Amino acid sequence: MKSLICTAFAFLGAASLAPAAIVLINPSFESPDIANGTAQQGGITGWSTSVTPNGVYLVDNNTTQNQWFGQAVPDGQQAMSLAGVFASQQLNDDVNGAVMTSAATQQFDISFYAGRRLGATGSGSGTFSVLLQAYNGSTYVGTLASQMFSLVPDANPSTIDLGLGVGQWSGLQTLSLTAPANSFAGNNIRVVFAANAPFGSGSGNLETAIDKVGVTLMPEPSSVLLGGIGLLAMLRRRR
Repeated sequence: MKSLICTAFAFLGAASLAPAAIVLINPSFESPDIANGTAQQGGITGWSTSVTPNGVYLVDNNTTQNQWFGQAVPDGQQAMSLAGVFASQQLNDDVNGAVMTSAATQQFDISFYAGRRLGATGSGSGTFSVLLQAYNGSTYVGTLASQMFSLVPDANPSTIDLGLGVGQWSGLQTLSLTAPANSFAGNNIRVVFAANAPFGSGSGNLETAIDKVGVTLMPEPSSVLLGGIGLLAMLRRRR
């Protein structure tokens, strides 16, 4: 019995720290498989995109001609290239088994690699944003949280500068975005990568590229504690 009680306390300590991973569809943009050195506009499996003449592209890393990047993409052979628009992944229980409905404050940890395409030209600033948005069943009803990044030095103090040269990829970027309480209770959410922060139309925009996206929903401490307290109560009753 003593060992069981110790196990229950261990559960309380460990579970409060253990994140709940969210499985994204096609996080490294390897589907569909496209020919080496080519690009495909839109059609990225699992991601909805705003497709315009300067749209979202699925690009293949050509290590021979370096058509798109000067170094290999961080994960697999393909990446997503933004050109003045955005790509989004809806997060809900139908897609990936994670329930995204809560009246409590929720923290989402997001990770990704960012790249700057070779030869991209145009009026864009090289900025992009990562956003969380609420969805009420028919339309997206607002941005819950966001963070702006820039491929090159930027004067905005709230922008994270990556300082990338042409054709370069960043290291793994990680950030935490917190959705306020009651902001998406009963709704689903989506994670958005948006060029020109948030939805600009600058031609080229230095073509931000994104690869190996990860999203983690951090557990609510209250629910973890309730589960642990219930386990302790059950063990006490057995004694």
